[in-house]
Amino acid sequence: MKLIGDGANDDLIMLPAGLSKNPASHETVEKKMHYVKMKGNEVFKEAVKHMK
Repeated sequence: MKLIGDGANDDLIMLPAGLSKNPASHETVEKKMHYVKMKGNEVFKEAVKHMK
């Protein structure tokens, strides 16, 4: 099994804050930006498409 990514769907699973582009701060913690955001239906469709 290979796990690869080309960045084409980089908006499907995101971590808005806590990484180098948007470091942790009081503001990002208060806005709860340290949780993974995912477009579940789209992630599922892409996964199924590549598992065929």
